[in-house]
Amino acid sequence: MFVFGTVTEWLHFYNKIFYCLLWVINGLLQSTGWPCVVAVMGNWFGKTGRGVVFGLWSACASVGNILGAFLASSVLKYGYEVCRRLLNKSHIYTERPLY
Repeated sequence: MFVFGTVTEWLHFYNKIFYCLLWVINGLLQSTGWPCVVAVMGNWFGKTGRGVVFGLWSACASVGNILGAFLASSVLKYGYEVCRRLLNKSHIYTERPLY
């Protein structure tokens, strides 16, 4: 994403073929992740609970997008500063530190 948006803007380099090539490379690289996740999750959980686990795993992105849009739109009438502060605080409370 850094190359796609920032570097091309700094260099004033706007070429549709270059953007399409970066998009294809991005898709190819991201497509290698899902089969690995499915293999690990499939081996980690037994055959009986696999459907529930994959259902929850697949739904979390959609549910998060819906809840985030609802939260942002509900405080938008107070101004974007409040919305940004609230979303930053909710991100801090839901993120677990990696260290």
